Amino acid sequence: AGLITGGLALPNGTDTVSPAANATSFTFARTVAYGGTYSVTIQQQPAGQTCAVAGAYPATMGVADVTDIAVSCGATSSFTLVAGQEACPAPANPADGTGAGAVLPLATELAVDAAGNVFVLNSMHTLQRITPAGVVTTIAGAVSQSVPVDGTGSAAHFKANADGMAIDASGNVVLADGQAIRISTANGVVSTIAGDLLAAAYVNGSATTARFSSPNGITIDAAGNIFVADTSNFTVRKISTTGVVSTLTGSPAGGLPGFVDGPPGTAQLAPIGIVSDGAGTLYIAESYNKAVRKIAADGTVTTIAGGGPYSPGLVDGTGSAAQFGGPRHIAMGPGGNLYVLDYYSGTQAIRMVTPSGVVTTVAIGSSLVGVSGVPQPALHFGNVMPGLAPDRSGNLFVAVGCAIEKVGP
Repeated sequence: AGLITGGLALPNGTDTVSPAANATSFTFARTVAYGGTYSVTIQQQPAGQTCAVAGAYPATMGVADVTDIAVSCGATSSFTLVAGQEACPAPANPADGTGAGAVLPLATELAVDAAGNVFVLNSMHTLQRITPAGVVTTIAGAVSQSVPVDGTGSAAHFKANADGMAIDASGNVVLADGQAIRISTANGVVSTIAGDLLAAAYVNGSATTARFSSPNGITIDAAGNIFVADTSNFTVRKISTTGVVSTLTGSPAGGLPGFVDGPPGTAQLAPIGIVSDGAGTLYIAESYNKAVRKIAADGTVTTIAGGGPYSPGLVDGTGSAAQFGGPRHIAMGPGGNLYVLDYYSGTQAIRMVTPSGVVTTVAIGSSLVGVSGVPQPALHFGNVMPGLAPDRSGNLFVAVGCAIEKVGP
């Protein structure tokens, strides 16, 4: 009962089931012989929910099927501090340290690698890494140095003006910054892989000749291709593994954002956040269009949730019945569910969007608590929240003030 999202894993020995969102029953594939033992436990929990199995285990198999195992799920009750301080000190400069001894000011971009390290690009223009133990280290960038420059460590500078960051297969951090796409190694060696750091334009071609205009979200597919939400060009661009930049979809020539579904050349969009499902499908968050949209491998665009630019709000529902205030960051969680950071009425809400377009509000900012017409989930947060990213175990990391906090198992 209460499973509103995918990501739950229930093992009985080596036999594991993962019920889908809103499932009310589950069945293990393997049988248990009469007199044998079984033990149902929680292996992985869905982001934003805590689940429990009723009963005492191991139990002994009787003469009939077991149908009375009850698993109940509910909203996780709070955020857990990973590192930093929610109430920013003065001055709010980034500081290395462990747990609450560190400062991570107003993170604009987050990403989590396969080992569970959280990478943070903060508003003071430094790139910080948080280990699973909460140890924070600055690996590149310099405080208040906002003109982007390639280099190593503090000699590299970031503009920190985008809404997306991704980790490639080698553990490098890939991000949009300035007017270019940049990469940082784990040791803080920063270089530009496509575009020009300062010159905005719309040009396809080789990495050195290609140009972007206010690129924001970044995502990487299973083959290593990089996809960019090229916001001011109203397109989604692709950087191949050989460094060639092309346009996947969108209409840059009009000079204005649009809200039209269809194939490349017809579709109109205003992308900010972007994420890949790893199997060839992209999802974008569009603040201007108040919508979450899907892009097929051939570039065909469809809207899965939200009513368009003239339908703002914070309303849960399915498809066009759901309303967004201004979705920006978007991340892929367990079970194919999307997590969207939505800006509404001066604060933020975390919205979950299922693959079928069902939108629910997972958490809201404290200033929205009690507001008429706004969904009221159990999970609340305070201060500004400019970034979010999930890990592979169902945890959702969020930036709150000068801290990074976690929701999940």
